[in-house]
Amino acid sequence: EVTLTEKDSGKSILIEVGDTLNVVLHGNPTTGYTWSLATFDDTRLKLTETSYHSSSNRCGAGGLFTFQFTPVSSGTTPLALEYSRSWEKGVPPHSTFESLIEIR
Repeated sequence: EVTLTEKDSGKSILIEVGDTLNVVLHGNPTTGYTWSLATFDDTRLKLTETSYHSSSNRCGAGGLFTFQFTPVSSGTTPLALEYSRSWEKGVPPHSTFESLIEIR
């Protein structure tokens, strides 16, 4: 199992077919911002689960967005996620996460 966070953005990662790849990113949907997939090759990576868990019981507190993938075929794929508000068209994302995933 491989877990990537904000600090891994911009890095290249090597994983094996059959591994589990988790991308865990901080966010706060009460602000209207959410993490969403922007780029990945679904012939190489299968998105198996997405979730959000608050890090606090306090109203308005942030938490963690988790995207779980299973590598299904060898090769390379860029993986990009964007932290944005879905209704703001033509506005650059507040934050991005990008990684190059090599699968063998």
